[in-house]
Amino acid sequence: MLLASRAGSPSVRVLVRSDLDAEIGITARRARLWRVPATVERLVGSVAAPVTPAAHRAEATLPESHEQFAAVIAESGAQVVSEHGVLTGEVDGLEVCRVVDDGDGPRLEVGVGSHDREAFQMLHGETPAADSLTRIVASVAALRAPDADPHPLNRLAPERQLRQRIIAAPSLVGAATAFGIPGVLPAPGPGHLAPAHLVVQRNDEHVLVACTTGTDLGAMADALDTFDWHRDRYELTSLVVAVPVRNQLRAIDELASLAGVPATVVGVPDRM
Repeated sequence: MLLASRAGSPSVRVLVRSDLDAEIGITARRARLWRVPATVERLVGSVAAPVTPAAHRAEATLPESHEQFAAVIAESGAQVVSEHGVLTGEVDGLEVCRVVDDGDGPRLEVGVGSHDREAFQMLHGETPAADSLTRIVASVAALRAPDADPHPLNRLAPERQLRQRIIAAPSLVGAATAFGIPGVLPAPGPGHLAPAHLVVQRNDEHVLVACTTGTDLGAMADALDTFDWHRDRYELTSLVVAVPVRNQLRAIDELASLAGVPATVVGVPDRM
């Protein structure tokens, strides 16, 4: 979309290889969410065929057997997060625990990412995760504090960290209230770029805020798809892309101007 706009093209035609069937329907759905007309076609050999946009899936619900762990997570000092039917605990946007079910019933696993959770299980065996969670939450919180020394744990999940800042202080985006919601696709691991979303109330209207950092041009497509998914449920009227001031790039403003819904970009100052 950005290249087409800069080239003055009136439309976009996307050709996708036939072996990418898992993603092609989502690509076709997202192609409809811009002001620039776009088509998506599957390329088989030298023949191109139109692709039917995939429908949004219903939001997964949290199993009742997992809900009991919410109190344990909250008591540890972590933020309780439920997205796509998965219950997790976050510290300043970084996941530190997750409820999993491997067939023997649900259990709380502690760690940052799947590999860390597995290592914790190997090292601590049958020690209840809840017994260690409060200590781990305090350690991670200290490492992610604004004045903390550089550390791998304060570089992870910056988008979700920005979301947590706005939830704590909605005025950063000119809002009165804010609460987190899941993006249309499950968030990848903590080391991968992916926008984090929330709904805020501004001037008696509900606005979707997509938090992104760095140079993630794909964040706008994710944000528009998430807006489309949640539009009716939250009566969304517009989209705001929140970025750290240092990441306010002209390309993000250009993409916002191409969005099929009212969209603006807001720079958020660094934490002091």
